[in-house]
Amino acid sequence: ITDTDIRIRKFLAGWKKFKTAPGLVTTGFINGKSCAVYRDRGNVCFLELPYVGRAKEGTVKIDSNFNVTGISAAKNGNIFVADDGARSTGEDDNRILKISKKEGKNSYNDPEVLPSPGEIERLTAFDDGKKLFVKYKNGECGVVDTADGTVNKFDVGSIIDYAIVPGETSVLVLVGEESKSYEYRLYSLPDGKMIWAQESSMLFYRIAVTPDASTIILLMDSRVSLRAVSDGNLIGSENFGTITFGSSNRLAVSGDGTKLAVSHDNSILFISLPDLKLIGCPVDLKEMKDNTKGVKVEGVDVVTGKKVTYTMPCGAEIPAGAVCTCNCVAGATCACNSYKSCSCNSHRSSYSSSYWYPN
Repeated sequence: ITDTDIRIRKFLAGWKKFKTAPGLVTTGFINGKSCAVYRDRGNVCFLELPYVGRAKEGTVKIDSNFNVTGISAAKNGNIFVADDGARSTGEDDNRILKISKKEGKNSYNDPEVLPSPGEIERLTAFDDGKKLFVKYKNGECGVVDTADGTVNKFDVGSIIDYAIVPGETSVLVLVGEESKSYEYRLYSLPDGKMIWAQESSMLFYRIAVTPDASTIILLMDSRVSLRAVSDGNLIGSENFGTITFGSSNRLAVSGDGTKLAVSHDNSILFISLPDLKLIGCPVDLKEMKDNTKGVKVEGVDVVTGKKVTYTMPCGAEIPAGAVCTCNCVAGATCACNSYKSCSCNSHRSSYSSSYWYPN
């Protein structure tokens, strides 16, 4: 999600994008299809995933005066939209818009309005659409019954992030204020009883959970940490050195639980699970057009004074007639034996780095 559009990509494939209101997007199952759901002015729109260049799958009309603050879709096809009412009334008239499917049809009933005791910052629908887990702007959280809008608020104070554990019997929360947390807890759903709590002297910014409901993923200053869902205890962690994370970063776990995606500045980092290794050279050569250039890197060999330049993506086949020069340092761990593609591996010493490079 960027400031102006949604961008969808298959892992290591090209981007597809379409315009939307910033941040107001979720995924869910609409008419039995996995979809992206987003707000476009006075409509709620669906886009079938994986996106293959088709237009929107469908829309549901809502009041264009709604000031949407959150959106979520249940697996049964029901859609829930949070609104603070400011645009239509000029006052905090908080509410939840429930858009339910017609029985046995692929169309929707007129939206139903449920009251809300506070402005909702984020909401997640349970699979059956009967309940919502909500985080309010003031940091409070709880479970909303979508039949009548009643709320069971949790006795937790303020939270900055949460992750529903698959199976929907518990939820993980980061306890804290102003994007800072030193504690994470597990609560049962829907009653909100605390199961365990863990504190730390280090800051937590984001929390996620693996699809098998076994492992917590915590984003810290420069570290990704794995903890057990059963008791919150440490499983393992990896320090990513000069990479610094914060509250603006987001986490997403792949459906098979083998990859973690982390937003960082203008990049997306892919990290393997559970070993927490950064996946290097994430490029799909099939998506590269004939005129696509790789990242151009230039440097001067401090020993020979030669200028070194390479512009090919990692793993690219060396073109006919080109020469891949081996500049390994004697005794180094790299070798010069008949390499046919460009490598990202380097030998580092106190004064230089040596790479494979074309021409």
